Amino acid sequence: MEFVEQVSQLGNPDQLVKDNRAVENWRSLSNLMGRPWFPQRWVVQGFAFSRDATVCCGTKEARWSDFSDAVMLFGNRFAEIEHLFSRNGSSLAETRSRESSRKCQINFRLMPWSQH
Repeated sequence: MEFVEQVSQLGNPDQLVKDNRAVENWRSLSNLMGRPWFPQRWVVQGFAFSRDATVCCGTKEARWSDFSDAVMLFGNRFAEIEHLFSRNGSSLAETRSRESSRKCQINFRLMPWSQH
């Protein structure tokens, strides 16, 4: 989840979508987004209604605002991130993360109270 914080703190995310060292971080985010419950509207709404939500995964946690920034970046720059994976001999094609990211972006935009 430290990576999620990095995404929100960067003024220029080009570093993270082109940096070979970020592949495993993107893979972790992709795996989390690939979970069946992740793109469900009720999950996103639960976070959006909370003023100070935290996303937890195991012993790691991140603020919802940072996490949603990372999900939006993943969806908006998916082609570049996928290229980053292919340069490193792996692929995102087998995950459901692209579809999950797309659904979350739609949900974020449909909620007027959301930051996005």
